[in-house]
Amino acid sequence: MNFNKKYGLCSAALLLALLLLYFLVRDPAFNRSAANVMLVALIYCLIQSFVPANKKLSIFLSGILALALEITKTSGWAADWDLFEVLLGSEFDFDHVWSFVAGCAMLYLLEFYKDDGPPRRKKFFGF
Repeated sequence: MNFNKKYGLCSAALLLALLLLYFLVRDPAFNRSAANVMLVALIYCLIQSFVPANKKLSIFLSGILALALEITKTSGWAADWDLFEVLLGSEFDFDHVWSFVAGCAMLYLLEFYKDDGPPRRKKFFGF
């Protein structure tokens, strides 16, 4: 088990950005949506910094873990812990699931999008 410095620094930067977002942004809907996207990225960076795993599998697992945290809020355990209630919210919201999907898609694009080839003409609906 090796520590990957690049992903470790990214996870620290994402944690700092999450805290700044929480303290500086006053719109709760935007705060929760952006924080959920960043939460998926934070989980992914933590996985990659400690366990050198397959990147596609890590993206999938980080989305599943974030979804599991959202589903466990239906039991009401987050209301007992003030820190979790502030950071994650205390109730299940289906819109958060879409934020997790957007976070996974963003991670996939950032990790696997490469534009090394020559530019080619793309057809619009096959025409």
